[in-house]
Amino acid sequence: MGKLISSFKYTLVLLFTICLNTSIASTLRIATPFLVADPDNPYQGMTMPSALSSQIIYDPLVIINKNGSVEPWLLTSWTSDNAYEWNLTVREGVKFSNNTNLTSSSLVQSIEHMQTVLGKTETVGRSFENIDKAFIVSEYELKVFLKEPDPVFPLKLSIWRLPEPQSWKVRRNDPQAYSPGTGAYKLISKQPGRVVYEENALAWNKPFYKKVILMHVPDQTSRLQAFIAGGVDISLQIGVGDELSVKSIKGNIISRATTRVAYLGFAKEHFKESALIHNQKIRLALNYAVNRKQIADILFNGYVSPTGQLILPGAPGYISSMKPFSFDIEKAKSLLKDAGYPNGIELSARIAISGSDEMLLYQQIAADMLKANIKLNLKIGTLSQMTQMLFSGDYKAEIFSSFGRGLDPLGDYRHRSCLGKTGTFPPYFCDKVSLEYIKSARLSTSFDEMNKLMKKVTLREKNNPLGIFLWPTNPLDAISKDINATEKYSKYYDFIPYHLIKIK
Repeated sequence: MGKLISSFKYTLVLLFTICLNTSIASTLRIATPFLVADPDNPYQGMTMPSALSSQIIYDPLVIINKNGSVEPWLLTSWTSDNAYEWNLTVREGVKFSNNTNLTSSSLVQSIEHMQTVLGKTETVGRSFENIDKAFIVSEYELKVFLKEPDPVFPLKLSIWRLPEPQSWKVRRNDPQAYSPGTGAYKLISKQPGRVVYEENALAWNKPFYKKVILMHVPDQTSRLQAFIAGGVDISLQIGVGDELSVKSIKGNIISRATTRVAYLGFAKEHFKESALIHNQKIRLALNYAVNRKQIADILFNGYVSPTGQLILPGAPGYISSMKPFSFDIEKAKSLLKDAGYPNGIELSARIAISGSDEMLLYQQIAADMLKANIKLNLKIGTLSQMTQMLFSGDYKAEIFSSFGRGLDPLGDYRHRSCLGKTGTFPPYFCDKVSLEYIKSARLSTSFDEMNKLMKKVTLREKNNPLGIFLWPTNPLDAISKDINATEKYSKYYDFIPYHLIKIK
């Protein structure tokens, strides 16, 4: 996600300054809980909100609808006969903000960057390590060759955002330099806690607002207060409990779509085989002991929907008919008894908290489990501590909070299973049966073949769960009553169409 800018006090002062000195009619003011230290680097950050600051400048190649369909953006077509060789067509008539044309060469040079030593260390570059080479076919056509077949390659193109290639050769080694994009806005200034953008006059998607100011406000309550006071027009990732306050000033709440699926993972591989977490019946009992529906309806006010899988519609392995685990205390107790623990068990969970809703969530999960004679000790930490835990493998708890990438399940298995491709990430859950399906799926040359194999993995995981499946995450954004964000604000995964945000 990148190093976060620490600027809380600085930003609160800015909120009031901006409120007094900014023309509301021409400037869109956004408060975000995260702001990366390198806000105009399109190769860092894949999902929102870490990708927010660069997405304002740099367009993705495609966008993904919530129904799982891939829609054109900088690319207008993508085809392959064998999943190894992909034919891509670039949208004609698009210019970078420095008046340079977007062409097939722009993409080829982007690939060349991702294959450099520096590019391979960046988040997006690591995600496209399967690209072998690329050739220009014509001014707006190129052919991309992969090392291994990938029938879902188009789904991954949504995280690939494009800078102007020549200026990027300077920018990648000098963070103070700037590389233009094709997005609705261009960068004007960046400093701790505040990034300012202005309209890109050459944008193919013309924006309504002349300027955008992005402010880092890490505290959820402070983001709400800034919104209520009129210091910002949009406040990202507020809590469900903030809904009444937002509506009291006639503001709106929009549930934004992301590709992340929340779950509590089982760190099985980091404990001896005699440990409780290795017992399949205990892992099933943990899933039956959580009242997901009640938590979703009451704690999250119906904004989330419980799931029984870590995959989203459109991705290989998704089973539309699969139901989430039911809340069944007696079944949980029976499973514990069959496992040899009729009097219950005690486990620990390491969880990362970024808002009050999450704290209440995990407390309620622990309370639910206690009804099934499962004592869950919560160990609270920060997101950075959780990331360090994943890198080091020092879990110190059988259970941990995590997110799955719902559109890239095979990518997730590289990090959590024993495929031997985890790199610096020690695997935490290995299942020999699923592993064989996954290996075969990675060699599939058609979506249908891959989908069939991954569905076997999904079914297997329902009976041999790698974690406690919760729901696809839907962050809540507070939107000013004066703003028309359109229905497309929440139509796509991890993508906000800024050019469509306008005053009512």
